[in-house]
Amino acid sequence: MKPVTRSAAPTIEDLDDVDRKIITYMQRNGRESFTKIGDEIGVPSSTVRDRTNRLVEQGILRIIGVLNPLKSRQRVMASIGIKLNNGEHRAVANEIAKLDEVTYLIICAGRFDLLVEVICSNNTHLLDVITTLQDMPQVLYLETSIYCSVVKEVFDNGPLDL
Repeated sequence: MKPVTRSAAPTIEDLDDVDRKIITYMQRNGRESFTKIGDEIGVPSSTVRDRTNRLVEQGILRIIGVLNPLKSRQRVMASIGIKLNNGEHRAVANEIAKLDEVTYLIICAGRFDLLVEVICSNNTHLLDVITTLQDMPQVLYLETSIYCSVVKEVFDNGPLDL
């Protein structure tokens, strides 16, 4: 890893080639053993373990299990595009992020100011969430798209050398 000053939190740009190889490998298979990853990238398993732990501690890498909510008959996933009537994007986004149903939220440019992904137990629950959002005074309008099927879901955020 490149030297980092104490005042600066490390970023992806600060990673060396070994860190990048570990992350790239783990994006494809986060459950692989440190030994196998080490064999694949040409370093000892202890190096993979130590660097993985450091990357997690620094907040650069997260290792998580992701449940497919559409595998349950009692789940509804939807994407909600929200247009605001003011410039308080961050404040509104922070308020919406407090909702338990929100799994993904971005501030964006284009037709909508916010894109929100939600997971609800059923359509009635989704309607309650939509109503909560519509009742916010900053919301000008929203558009909801219910997920019928997830065809592709990628957790590999691309090459680290961009």
